[in-house]
Amino acid sequence: MVGKIPCMSCKEKPATVKLIKMVKGTVEELRLCQECAAQNSPYQKKVSQISLDSILAGLLAEHQKAEGAGHPAEGEDLTCPTCGLPFDSYRSSLLLGCSDCYTSFEKYLQADLRKFHGSIVHRGRTPESGPELEATPPALPPPPSTPAPRRSPAEVRRRMKEAVEAENYELAAKLRDELRELETPTTSNS
Repeated sequence: MVGKIPCMSCKEKPATVKLIKMVKGTVEELRLCQECAAQNSPYQKKVSQISLDSILAGLLAEHQKAEGAGHPAEGEDLTCPTCGLPFDSYRSSLLLGCSDCYTSFEKYLQADLRKFHGSIVHRGRTPESGPELEATPPALPPPPSTPAPRRSPAEVRRRMKEAVEAENYELAAKLRDELRELETPTTSNS
């Protein structure tokens, strides 16, 4: 072993640990290999029998397993039954076509959801419960097929106020325009 100091205990392996002890007031210096240092000192880690090759092989296998979970098998043609989006299209754009795509591609989307959002379960806020809404919104009147008879401005104002209270702004805007027509004086060119 040219250039390397052999272990002072076993004399076989190169010394990688320098151990300094105080024994009866004198400093004792030992140069030991990793195994002998673990036997002589409680502060040295015991050498495990796991090799670097087995650790790397395990990591590589886990990575390949995770990558394979996000892709369908060769020849498997996956499409959403509702919107017809092929899985390959999702893979290229990362956009789904409809809400049923989540269930159609569920086992393949989990790896992407975990990668992008950190989880596959929604943990965000949910809407607070508000006042109960009416079961049916106020119905719009059917479109007039014949010209509607002229109404009085007071009636149009009353209907416009009801439309605003019901948050039917489209109808309120139409009634506003109708009110303007009723209130503007008409001039005849005859």
